Amino acid sequence: MDPGAETDTRFGRRHTARRTLQQADAKTRFESGDAPGYHRPIAAQLAPRCRKTPGFHHGKEGFGLVRFVAVHWCTTRRNVVFWRSIIGIGRCYDPLYCELGIVMRAFNLTDHSLASLTRVDLPTPSPASDEVLIRLHAASLNYLDLMVAWGRLGSRSTPFIPGTDGAGEIVEVGDRVKGWAVGDRVVPGLMVDWAAGPLTPAAATRMRGVSMPGSLADYAVVPATSLVSIPDQLTFAEAATLPIAATTAWNAIVTGQVRPGSTVVLLGTGGVSLFALQFAKAAGARVIITSSSDEKLARARALGADLTINYRSTPAWDETVLAATDGMGADLIVETIGATTFARSLNAAAIAGTIFVVGFVGGMELSIPILPINLKTLRIVGNNTGSTANLADAVRAIATTGIKPVIDRSFGFEEALEGYRFLESAAHFGKVVIDLDA
Repeated sequence: MDPGAETDTRFGRRHTARRTLQQADAKTRFESGDAPGYHRPIAAQLAPRCRKTPGFHHGKEGFGLVRFVAVHWCTTRRNVVFWRSIIGIGRCYDPLYCELGIVMRAFNLTDHSLASLTRVDLPTPSPASDEVLIRLHAASLNYLDLMVAWGRLGSRSTPFIPGTDGAGEIVEVGDRVKGWAVGDRVVPGLMVDWAAGPLTPAAATRMRGVSMPGSLADYAVVPATSLVSIPDQLTFAEAATLPIAATTAWNAIVTGQVRPGSTVVLLGTGGVSLFALQFAKAAGARVIITSSSDEKLARARALGADLTINYRSTPAWDETVLAATDGMGADLIVETIGATTFARSLNAAAIAGTIFVVGFVGGMELSIPILPINLKTLRIVGNNTGSTANLADAVRAIATTGIKPVIDRSFGFEEALEGYRFLESAAHFGKVVIDLDA
């Protein structure tokens, strides 16, 4: 039997596949020199000694004083690094320790501000019996991530691993997990306990990157019931954009009962709006989209938008919508802005139309007239992303129609703070991605 296929019980590794994948991944990072925080000279000196010590890995070969000293020396270095990582000082300087996948790269929010986003090394988590361990390859940022970083929403405990959306491959499965295997490409939903059906208080408790560790780390543990397979035509970066933006957009289209001939109005050109644009066009709808940038509007037309409105040069965009629909209004308005646009959304909506409330970048405190809601019998629907089943439906629609997520910019893992700053600037068109492999 190949010694590398045996289980290393000294480090509690229950699944050989996980260790093998992690070792290969870490070894690639060491040898390429693309892993900031890992010391290549020390790697070159120490890894061969510990790896080649007879009996060190598997406990079957070698004996005597040489083996004892080598094991003790290498293990002691591990313990030092382990406790340093626990208390948050220093980075991982033991290459073998990192090769075994016991330490992972991560970002922590150490305070309620973007400036507190800090690169650290932490122990790799282990899955429970109903969970899986994912090796994350990409994460994507949402406005929700900014809210968490600003301290306006989510976990108040620090340090905390942020990052709501991510995609990767399974490297370990719990004993009770069925239907998933090591190597499967997956994306977890935002609310890991909301498998399907109406939202419940219990299902809303755990949210990735909000109230539980998120995607800005090499590894993440999630319940197997929160997973959706990534279609073959999507990269990890593209798949990482799906959990919040695609699920929300899909639920808007379904809730608004969009069909051929429907009119859909989208506010802004962020991730939700661009997914909704593509879903609506696939359903045969007419799409009107707003932005303050003519350049972004041109890009939206290239994606299929039928009418574009610059709300800076045309502040009364609701009147333009009414004029373009012969006074009928829009069947669905995806309201991603909030307080500053809501009154115009009411005016632009058709009789029995739907206003799907997604965002609040324009303010969370709202004062609106009730009469138009009553006279038009409008449906105002709140949104909290969606269940794993909703995510699966959105992914299925994307795979069937060939829709491609729109990624504006991709940042390397060490550039995560720059990614946050870019999202904060509102200069993006579509999604902002963090590439964990870059």
